[in-house]
Amino acid sequence: MNRFLKRSLPYGITGLLFLLLILLWLLPDRGKEGESREVLSPVRVEKARRGTLARTVLVTGTVQSDNQITLVPRIPGRIDDILVTTGETVREGQEVALIDPEGYRLSLMQARASWEAARSTYERLSALYKAGAASEEDYNRAKAQYDALNSQYELARLQFGYTRLTSPIEGTVLAEHINRGAMAGTDTPVLTIGSLRDLTVRTGVPEIYLPLFLNGEEDRVNGVTSPALEGESFRARLKSVAPYVSPGTGQFVVTLTLEENPLLKPGMLLAVVYNLEVRENRLYLPLEAVTEDGRVWFVDGDGKAQPLPYGEIFETEEFCALPDGWGDYDFIVEGQNFLVPGQRVRILDGAGP
Repeated sequence: MNRFLKRSLPYGITGLLFLLLILLWLLPDRGKEGESREVLSPVRVEKARRGTLARTVLVTGTVQSDNQITLVPRIPGRIDDILVTTGETVREGQEVALIDPEGYRLSLMQARASWEAARSTYERLSALYKAGAASEEDYNRAKAQYDALNSQYELARLQFGYTRLTSPIEGTVLAEHINRGAMAGTDTPVLTIGSLRDLTVRTGVPEIYLPLFLNGEEDRVNGVTSPALEGESFRARLKSVAPYVSPGTGQFVVTLTLEENPLLKPGMLLAVVYNLEVRENRLYLPLEAVTEDGRVWFVDGDGKAQPLPYGEIFETEEFCALPDGWGDYDFIVEGQNFLVPGQRVRILDGAGP
């Protein structure tokens, strides 16, 4: 051991003994302080609220025009021109597309020429027959020929007129289905036109709710929103409930009439919330206030937690109804799951007694 350690060792031992004495003197007092301090469980409380509770179901549906048609040609042919564009407003009877008319024009001219010749022959034989200078057989043959060619002429006139496609309704062009120059048949969609003032939304609802909707006792529409428009809400009313269930989907169709709104367009997806059961003027709490063992907790006047047995009265996805006599309690809505009856608690938000 060197000289430095020999000289410093006594001082180090003395210092350690001094620190040990201080600790022994302090520890008893600290133990007493710890024994006398009560640990309070932190909780958050709130009063029961009063209002309307509704058990609901959320479904989706697509906006449709209640007055909407898909225009198809009455005759086959090549599309010469589309006279309107998507989004354009059209009048009833307005020309919207043209089919190449040349072949139908030639057919019309030929049918007219044949009809005029038959008419001339019929008129001549009719006059002779009345004068007794022509037989009844010749007269009937000329009349039959005239009637047949007259029908052909009328058909040719109609077909030539069908080369101009017109809108049967007033509305907006919702979609173009074919390009200029393409061949179209009598089952080929050309344009879809619909009224933007007569919009509906059709929704499929699970079949277990059909009896509720058929009784018609409540206003079923709770809310209509658009996910694409960040929850923009729209007003709607019940139009019809289909009294049958689709075996393929297990759903029945509920149709709503939408109030006119410039944001609504056919084809948009809407989220619809329907009321299944409604309770008005009820006391209620958030559903998470009920513990797994079926109790709700409140803080009494001494700051102690006390349980109440909760019997399910009415519940929604978010809230639970309470008896009317429970309106004055400070209910614990957070921190109640590990309490014992009579345990003192510390209220985090300052509410309560």
